[in-house]
Amino acid sequence: MSENDINPAAVLQELETLPMGELRKRAAKVFAVKCTTDMTKKDVIKAIKEKLTTADYAQPSTGDAPKPGWARITLHHVPGTSRHPEPCSVNNYVCYIPKNSMVDVPIKVVEMLRDNKRLTLMTDEEEAENSKNRYYWDEAEAYPMTVHMITDGPDPRPGHEVKKERLLAPYRAYFEEFGIWPKPKQLQAAIESGLLKNWNKNKLLIEATA
Repeated sequence: MSENDINPAAVLQELETLPMGELRKRAAKVFAVKCTTDMTKKDVIKAIKEKLTTADYAQPSTGDAPKPGWARITLHHVPGTSRHPEPCSVNNYVCYIPKNSMVDVPIKVVEMLRDNKRLTLMTDEEEAENSKNRYYWDEAEAYPMTVHMITDGPDPRPGHEVKKERLLAPYRAYFEEFGIWPKPKQLQAAIESGLLKNWNKNKLLIEATA
């Protein structure tokens, strides 16, 4: 197994050692797992395990250019951090990216990586060694990378966004028809009574959005 391979057992073993607070943060930020207040440590790790079985794994780049909706990148290893593939989460889509390898990922992954920053302690060599201004904190990329090429196109891994838009569609229709954003029960009643044009109660399942 190379340093860029995913070892789910090793990931889960590491998670077992984390305090509950840190585990919850890792679950939300890295694996897009929503933790409720009644979840135990075992519950959180189980949810992360399920994510590991459904995540995508960035593949080595092939061809002269990435497919539409994809970007060709190299994610660089930051000294002092793990050399294992980096888990990246965007709107419930999780993708593992190997370090120092040219791979193709959805464009939205690149946008997420660019938006993440970290504070780095810097040294101003022009200042005296005993100067209080010699050391300072500066913002740097949390995930430094090289973007080799981007091919514009539709999101190749829409998943969550498509479902969300499908659920919002009748709410938008209600707003256009009556001028207010409905509660789920209001929307359901309008659909069942036929007040909402072009919608019927069998078209989709109404879920709470407010």
